[in-house]
Amino acid sequence: MGMFDTIIVKKELLEDILKEKGLTFEEWEGEYGFQTKDLDNALATFVLQADGTLTEKRQETVWVEPKPKTVHDDDSWISSMGHLEPVGDPYYVDTNYTTYVNFYDGYATETERIWVNFVAHFKDGKLTEPIKISNIERTNLKEEEERTKGYRRMWEAVRHNWKWKAADLIDSFLRPLQKIERKISNLSNSLREQARKESGLEF
Repeated sequence: MGMFDTIIVKKELLEDILKEKGLTFEEWEGEYGFQTKDLDNALATFVLQADGTLTEKRQETVWVEPKPKTVHDDDSWISSMGHLEPVGDPYYVDTNYTTYVNFYDGYATETERIWVNFVAHFKDGKLTEPIKISNIERTNLKEEEERTKGYRRMWEAVRHNWKWKAADLIDSFLRPLQKIERKISNLSNSLREQARKESGLEF
């Protein structure tokens, strides 16, 4: 899928066309969220304000170093990493894009899955005309289920094969050993770090 950006659109900019097409996207605090590949493609968040101004949402952050890991820590990989922590409140910066921006999202009802593509035109960061819908793709869930029955039956046969079950059994024995190996590795790394600090060796 590649990189993308999020574009948040105020409800009042879409409610007429959604009502006209009989679409019911879930809103959150008067906003709809979509993805787009027509802006920076850097996982940025843009907000299309009610007056048609396209802004970029920004947040100051600070890097938090990971705490020294010991043998008693949990063995999840994420616990050994540093992370970015937000500082203060987010703020919004006006953009100056002159371009067409396609954005999209989908949702499912009890009978179908609906995928919708929107298009908005901007000049110097301002919406020039009402947002339009460029495409609506509808998938009947019952028909899709019928099409995939054969594939699901094939996978059921694979999972009931004795070789597949044997591989599952081997994996179940290996998982506890992998956790023990990580804990031993953490202990040895901790001992080496302590020895280095006690010697005064810097590198």
